[in-house]
Amino acid sequence: MNKYDCLFARIRNNCRRGSRHRLLFLDFDGVINVPYAPGTPEFEKAMQGLTDDFFRPEMVKRINCLCQEYGLSVVITSSWRYSGMHYCIDHLFRAGFDQRIAIEGMTDINDPLFRREEEIYRYLRGAKDVGAFLILDDIPMEFLGDYAVCTDFEIGYDETCDKRARDLLEAMIHPGSAVTMQAWDTMLEWTGTILSELKEGHL
Repeated sequence: MNKYDCLFARIRNNCRRGSRHRLLFLDFDGVINVPYAPGTPEFEKAMQGLTDDFFRPEMVKRINCLCQEYGLSVVITSSWRYSGMHYCIDHLFRAGFDQRIAIEGMTDINDPLFRREEEIYRYLRGAKDVGAFLILDDIPMEFLGDYAVCTDFEIGYDETCDKRARDLLEAMIHPGSAVTMQAWDTMLEWTGTILSELKEGHL
């Protein structure tokens, strides 16, 4: 069992014990900060120096809904964190991030040689009571991929990514509770047959 397996086992155990400490590891660039296509009004504003970012309000809104529905606190993993927590929060709020959602902190910035995945691992290792987590990033994860939604840098956090994020969280928070529609239909059909047989007196 490697260090990641040990981490996953601890988090699953916390979840079974009812931990409500759930984290969203949030990257900015390629997730909610996505360049507009050349020629659009938004792109022209950026070229004229009227804005210093491409934060997409509709993508931030999806993040808001996700955090609210699943009780997620945000941990900033973006390279923007090198400019400081206040700088990151200011841009999030300006883009429409819900101020009622907790921004718990940032991953470590002490060693710039660490990969993003290792930074997240180290944060989780220190957060002993976490019961679920999700990663939104445009960087693929080698060991944490089963807990991550990898976005397209040019598209960002769209509806497809949002559905994937929800599926991952459901599987993590409610393991084994997902029933396929086919299995559900079969169960209903079986139940109907039993009730019919009981009514006719055959059982």
